[in-house]
Amino acid sequence: MFNGISRIQKQMMRFSLFSLIIPGSPKKMLKKAACILFLIICIFSFSACGGSTAETKNVSETTTEKKSYDDIVNDILTCYGSDDANKDEQYASLFSELEEEDSLKAELVQGILDYCDYLNSDDFTINDSVLPDGLPETNELCIVVLGYQLNDDGSMKNELKGRLNVALNCAEKYPNAYILVTGGGTAKNNKTATEADQMAEYLEKNGVSSERIIIENKSLTTVQNAIFSEDILRENYPEVTSIAIVSSDYHIGYGSLLFEAYSILTEEKVSDKNLSVISNAAYKTSNKPFSVQSQMKGFSELLSSY
Repeated sequence: MFNGISRIQKQMMRFSLFSLIIPGSPKKMLKKAACILFLIICIFSFSACGGSTAETKNVSETTTEKKSYDDIVNDILTCYGSDDANKDEQYASLFSELEEEDSLKAELVQGILDYCDYLNSDDFTINDSVLPDGLPETNELCIVVLGYQLNDDGSMKNELKGRLNVALNCAEKYPNAYILVTGGGTAKNNKTATEADQMAEYLEKNGVSSERIIIENKSLTTVQNAIFSEDILRENYPEVTSIAIVSSDYHIGYGSLLFEAYSILTEEKVSDKNLSVISNAAYKTSNKPFSVQSQMKGFSELLSSY
């Protein structure tokens, strides 16, 4: 009779049955019997509807799932970009989880975040208007010019022209380097115009040989700039090993991070053809640089596209 119910429920039933045998008037006995019957019904209803709290807790604990690699990495990026005073402890704990899940990928993520530390430190230099001295003088160097949204009619905005003028300075200083222009169709009222095609035309009109220009005209974000551009270089230009980013000053760090991150992530797959971001040149603006939170958002988008 007592199978399947808790110890407390059994004790309640015993107490109820014991009270039934205590002498009393017939009227009182009838009331007691009705109350006891109601109590027994409630006890069995409770047992059928879920049992004890301990049993429910055990079921909950056994159904807890282990976090996936992607979930752990996203938690790491959120932690890295936060201003929480206790984030170092949380960051270390999450990285331990990631190392248990996949030690090789943990090493890659750590390498990218180390590079991000460098980009946000005083050691990182944004070069104004032209690349610095000391870069490769051969065609192993590729100057990558990041696009900027076109006007509605497909013409270039002044900021994009400013980036291209910086690219012209760099092309003149390093005459053997390739120049890759990247950016897709962003003109609201001109579906055939692309940033990269407009950029290539501008460079040619200003004296750059078409043989030096590489066009990537499908990308719509900086993440896609990095992926599509590096894929073209790996597949079609094996001589290229070094990349110099040209963009607006506030965008240099963000662009450099995504290009270097994609290079690191693909290194394990294409070990004999790695690309490195080695320098930059910027078009000067009055805008503030991308925040660390924005950098982590872009990194997360890159990981989901990778």
